[in-house]
Amino acid sequence: MGPLGTGLTVLAQWREQTDHLLQSDLLRVVFQWFVHGYSGS
Repeated sequence: MGPLGTGLTVLAQWREQTDHLLQSDLLRVVFQWFVHGYSGS
């Protein structure tokens, strides 16, 4: 596999992990706090 194929594989795995993390309550709370922190003040 060339660099492009490897990159796509890594990206797919990273996306899978990110989707999994986004389903966790902790990250959702942190994300909401982060968004409110910027839009609030």
